Amino acid sequence: MAHKTLVDSTEYEVTGGLTLVEGTSYSIKNGKVLVDGTEYDISFLLPPAVLNLWGNNYNPNQINCIAYANGYWVVGGQYRLGDTYCARIAYTTNLDGTWTTNDVWSAGNTYNTINCITYANGCWVVGGQSKASALGSYYARIAYATSLDGTWTTKNLWGTSSVSGQVDNIHCITYTNGYWVAGGCCYDSGPCYARIAYTTNLDGTWTTKDLWSSNNYYNQINCITYANGYWVAGGEYFTGSTYYARIAYATSLDGTWTTKNLWDTPSSGITCITYANGYWVVGGQYYDGSTYYARIAYTASPDGTWTTNDVWGYASPSSAGIANNIHCITYANGYWVAGGEYYASESHYARIAYAGSPTELGQTS
Repeated sequence: MAHKTLVDSTEYEVTGGLTLVEGTSYSIKNGKVLVDGTEYDISFLLPPAVLNLWGNNYNPNQINCIAYANGYWVVGGQYRLGDTYCARIAYTTNLDGTWTTNDVWSAGNTYNTINCITYANGCWVVGGQSKASALGSYYARIAYATSLDGTWTTKNLWGTSSVSGQVDNIHCITYTNGYWVAGGCCYDSGPCYARIAYTTNLDGTWTTKDLWSSNNYYNQINCITYANGYWVAGGEYFTGSTYYARIAYATSLDGTWTTKNLWDTPSSGITCITYANGYWVVGGQYYDGSTYYARIAYTASPDGTWTTNDVWGYASPSSAGIANNIHCITYANGYWVAGGEYYASESHYARIAYAGSPTELGQTS
């Protein structure tokens, strides 16, 4: 187990009973480090570990999302026991401590799962899908609670009784600019909609808005955020035989949304979006007919020109190359960092790329 001293939000190594802070060694006494007259605690970094939080002989058992907020680590996903399928969370205050599981909703059908989780404004909120029975309706569902071990209130934001309604789902949820906003997919006996729903009060009325649609499946919102005066949502648009990596943007949720196709793609479209350091950046996948790329696109303004950048890729003769994708991207401490999947030569890798600018992601010196 590694030892660290946290001094003014910066971690310093503890070696040989001393802490080296900007070139000066300080002694450790009574479990504290004295730096210029101030005592600082010594923290302990956990060793790397892999944990099974739940499981059995049934399929599926999986985790789809993870968050840390309000002193808790929380994961969300699906648990199956026999013919019962549960939308499950697990939470802990310490990664190596005891994890408590809670089945937020459950039923005898596979379409009960949690896809996203967030904490804001004093509430935990999860989003996913619910289906009560084999012949029942599919619902895009949220649940919320003020404490993880408290009472969870469930609310169906939309749903359909159609068998094809299995696409009805919540893929993302956020709280920003005074609004709770969920994004996902809605099927309505013909058209398939990339839909958002929003409210200022979780207990109140949710307003739905369809940002785009077609008569094909898999029009959906995968990510949404608000920054610099714009709401921007990303996902995929499927029409005819072509998938597009699409965004939609607006200055207000109830205003006019403008859609823009950033590139055409064979599969997942845009999976993540962020704004930082003067750039809007989205991530996803692109296929040029021979090579599958993990791609980003960036711009200074959503209504401006977007520049694409293929961060990595591999020319694959099989569909395995579809694994090349960007799933998440963030900016902190002077670096843009993108994470996702990389496939090459029949091997699969969990890969990141980092650079000081999105224009440089994927470059090597």
